[in-house]
Amino acid sequence: MKKNFYLFLSLLFVIVAFSGCTGDISEPIQDNADNNITEETTLHNETVPEGYIGIYTVEDFDYLRNSSTGQYILMNDIDMSNIDDWDGINFQGTFDGNNYEIQNYHFENGFFDTTTNAVISNITISANISKTTYVRDDGTWTNGVGVLANCITTSYSESALSKITNIKIKGEIHHTCGTEFGTIAGVVEPGCKTATVTMSNIVNEAKIYYDEKGCDSVGGVIGGVYQQSSSNEYFPAFDLFNTVNKGDIYVKSEVAYNDGSIIGGILGCGYGNISSCDNYGQINVDCPIAKDNEDNDAGYGKFFICGGIIGQTGPYRNGYPASINSCANYGSIISDNCEYTGGIIGYTVKDYDLSDCGNFASISGVKAGGIQGGGRYLAPLYNCINTGSITGTNQSGAIICDFFSNAPEPQNCYYLNNGINCVGVKAAFPNVYSIEENQLADSSVINLGDSWSIDSNGIKLKSTIENSKL
Repeated sequence: MKKNFYLFLSLLFVIVAFSGCTGDISEPIQDNADNNITEETTLHNETVPEGYIGIYTVEDFDYLRNSSTGQYILMNDIDMSNIDDWDGINFQGTFDGNNYEIQNYHFENGFFDTTTNAVISNITISANISKTTYVRDDGTWTNGVGVLANCITTSYSESALSKITNIKIKGEIHHTCGTEFGTIAGVVEPGCKTATVTMSNIVNEAKIYYDEKGCDSVGGVIGGVYQQSSSNEYFPAFDLFNTVNKGDIYVKSEVAYNDGSIIGGILGCGYGNISSCDNYGQINVDCPIAKDNEDNDAGYGKFFICGGIIGQTGPYRNGYPASINSCANYGSIISDNCEYTGGIIGYTVKDYDLSDCGNFASISGVKAGGIQGGGRYLAPLYNCINTGSITGTNQSGAIICDFFSNAPEPQNCYYLNNGINCVGVKAAFPNVYSIEENQLADSSVINLGDSWSIDSNGIKLKSTIENSKL
């Protein structure tokens, strides 16, 4: 009798066990409270694709050095904590990080040195960099300093293309040399005519510290963009979209760089098509007050400039500013002495086109603007909004601070009524509207167009909602 009872219990256990496995295998398996893993989801390519060379160790990166035009794929995480020396790789091929991570990157400049016509994708770099240098081991200079790459460029061929996509940078970086710095690239240099550099699906989470005497341009993602000298400068040869900076930027400097020091949440200084970019990082600039008698070669003072998205559009070097659209700043800019600060742009030296941008954070500086601080050129601003508090020790503007009397007027822009004018020198424009806090979720009051979403939670760019998935 007992034998039959035990046999019954065994059969019952088998039936229950199998019945628990009869559900759809695509249902999520609970790994922990914050992470659902689906059996159908493949995070990594487990086999080396045809035509690619697999990278498994640090030593395998010599394949990229010795045959830089090939196709390579990372097959596991790489820990560089015990690697003492690293020469940045000059690269012209295809590198697929396969959604793996380069861990404990601690060297003084980029993992790649200069990339030319390269395709780089699907990689995370976790960095802990205590100092940077633009001097290579052989005594030559890098062109900017970055974490992913020092310089990203193209050849002079009209059809040349560099493509950087699905990249994340994490960690902490102390930038200690006076050159352009960005976590993805210190400098981007597109080639002639229609040669183009494109970047998309970029996330920076690394904190950036700069505490040396004078910096050039520093960006959460890119330091500077300069088209090569033989280029057709009226072709916008740089495209940056779906990019997010979450890393705070701290700048402490005794003096400005020779041409002024420029800081941006996404881009320090440059041009191109900048769209669907968001900054969440706080920018804190501790700097001296600009002295009028210390002019640089361009004829203006050596001052500090800061923007939530772009520090300065359009360098005096080659490059066509092109457009800035669907960009939002959510990170405060804190500075008493920064000469120009703007929620989107600090300062412009070439014309540009700006639309569908918003600032939702507090901005402070000497001349502070909700969307733009000032500049030599002011293009029309379309469909923009500022809800952040603006504090200028000299002058403030809820939309633009330093406004020229003959500049085009902003069109269909809104700002939260907090006691300051639309611009620093004029109280109002016909197509710029002051709104109250209780109207921020009212689509009958705010009509910014199809790029925006307004509901009970307030107003957001649709691109910001999409970027939250990165």
